[in-house]
Amino acid sequence: MIKELKNYIPKNVLSNKNRGRSCRYGYNKKYDVVVISRNGQIGNVIEISNFKIALPKKPKEVYSRHENKLNQYWEKKELPTNLEKIKSMPVPINEPTARYEVAAVDCFGRGLHQLKVNQLSAARHHFSDAIQLKPASPAFWYARAVVNHRADRELEARHDAVMGNLFERDLPGWETQKVASSIQGIQGVDRAWLESFRDGTALHELYGF
Repeated sequence: MIKELKNYIPKNVLSNKNRGRSCRYGYNKKYDVVVISRNGQIGNVIEISNFKIALPKKPKEVYSRHENKLNQYWEKKELPTNLEKIKSMPVPINEPTARYEVAAVDCFGRGLHQLKVNQLSAARHHFSDAIQLKPASPAFWYARAVVNHRADRELEARHDAVMGNLFERDLPGWETQKVASSIQGIQGVDRAWLESFRDGTALHELYGF
């Protein structure tokens, strides 16, 4: 069941963050909510089976071809001449972001090693550091979910597995293959449990979606 949480985030806090476009994509620990907006602004907060999601802010104006719904349909718009000339654009390398990426992967690798020798506390610590550095990585959430599952911390395990699923579901096929490759060291009953969240089976059984 879906319900809207009125004023879940204080209005003054939400206004300030939306003004500065500072609502970060991913899990917000302070408010226990998953932000799925990528432009730094959020609107309504909804709850699905105790799982809270902050939706993107509704735009003030939405392009509509016609006021009458019967005359509304998709039509192609011609690109401006200057944009048509651009075949590709170089993506600048953000050095601080690159450093975070390297550090996150290092933490993830350390966590996998500790998980392999069943040092669950140390593994959880490393995976948590990786998530902190790169919260949008499904593999990091999945790995910590497995740690919590082994440690019988089932609510935390489910939370992390759902987070992994939310971040993975919008990825293109080649990216999901990279996620699978990243967690290929997790096998057996752990992998079977994890895959039930990746393919959505567990989400349907537990939460109905």
